[in-house]
Amino acid sequence: MRTLASRLTAWYALVFVGLLGFVIVVSSITLMRMLDHETHIMLMAPAADVRVLGTALGSSETALRLLAPAIANDIESLGLRGAVFDNEGHFLAGDPDQAEAGAEYAGVKQGVMSPDRGPLHFQPYPGGYITLKPTFDFFLFNLGPYWLTVAIVLIISLIVASLAGRVLATQALSPIKEVTTALESLARGDFSRRAVVPGAPSELAALATAYNSAVEQVGAAFEERRKQEESMRQFSSDAGHELRTPLTVISGYVSVLRRGAISETRVANDILSTIADECERMRRLIDKLLALQRLDSQAPSALETVDASRVARDAAEASRTLLNGAGLRLDAPDSLQVQAHADELRDAVRNLIENAAKHAPGADVVVSAQRDDGRALIAVTDNGPGMAADEKAHAFERFYRGEQRGGVMGSGLGLAIVKKAMERMGGDAELWSEPGKGTKVTLSLPLAE
Repeated sequence: MRTLASRLTAWYALVFVGLLGFVIVVSSITLMRMLDHETHIMLMAPAADVRVLGTALGSSETALRLLAPAIANDIESLGLRGAVFDNEGHFLAGDPDQAEAGAEYAGVKQGVMSPDRGPLHFQPYPGGYITLKPTFDFFLFNLGPYWLTVAIVLIISLIVASLAGRVLATQALSPIKEVTTALESLARGDFSRRAVVPGAPSELAALATAYNSAVEQVGAAFEERRKQEESMRQFSSDAGHELRTPLTVISGYVSVLRRGAISETRVANDILSTIADECERMRRLIDKLLALQRLDSQAPSALETVDASRVARDAAEASRTLLNGAGLRLDAPDSLQVQAHADELRDAVRNLIENAAKHAPGADVVVSAQRDDGRALIAVTDNGPGMAADEKAHAFERFYRGEQRGGVMGSGLGLAIVKKAMERMGGDAELWSEPGKGTKVTLSLPLAE
């Protein structure tokens, strides 16, 4: 199968040869006309001799009879076949094959016949006329060198045009080849290959740009899908593990009750209290799983203008009962208007206060809201035990609860929900913590214009 480059090369060569052939034809016609004009001048040159001799002899016909052989030789020397006739059409000299044509001159003189009879041409002459018939030798002798030169130039030009056309076609098609190679890599699942077309014409550059944009989107979609699948596998594994623990505890205590412990009031009450705690733990875990699923699957709704300071104050007041008497201080004096989802922002602040109550029991908690460089910052700070560097690095991961969580109940989803909610609102969540110095989580949102 011929390649596109080969076809383009053939077209380049054909177009070039066609143009050159057109030039050759036009130039040959022009040269033939010039040759005809020059030949006419050379043939008519002896006519002056005929006139001079005719004046001396008193008859142009007599002079023509005397000079006819010399005129015939001149015609032959030019590569033409011709004959000389007197006014009566009598053959005087030249090509015997044209001797019979003399009688036709009467019709030419009377205007009823054309002076051109096929290849034969009648030319008036002093004392008579001549007939001319061009031969191939005439054209070969006069135009042969030109045609030979043109043929050599044509062959060389064809070779050069083919080579140059091949180079130009290869260069012109190299961007398409680059994109094709990249597409083949894409078909094999390699989304890292990009089509690079340096210095390409705008159309090919646009093609490469469109391909790169498409492959980036496809690659991003596949990468997001891979991450979601990995996250779902991890999520299912962690959720199953987290739910298995309270179910195992409940199942164990139910077995104890069935074996007769229900008859002992104090033991039964303790078991039922533990079962109730585990049920509450599962309820909270399921609530947070549903919250995460909603944040992951639902498209963000339109943001609304809310007062971040007021949201922080409302969340703090509603969470005082979680602190079991520990100090809670509010520092949110100013109104901070932001574009956000009021409920999701409130839940995020409450999650941070709940985390502080769980992991820093008895510690003072400060909820603050302030303005900083065009952004609203809501921070929840405690002076509890803090976190180690490795725990801090994984704090926002789902189901992560750290190595030092001890008997603290929790699902490890609180900070993950906070992070996801802030991202949906175009904000961010950052954590600072050091062992023995407490923890500070800051929520950041751009101020409304």
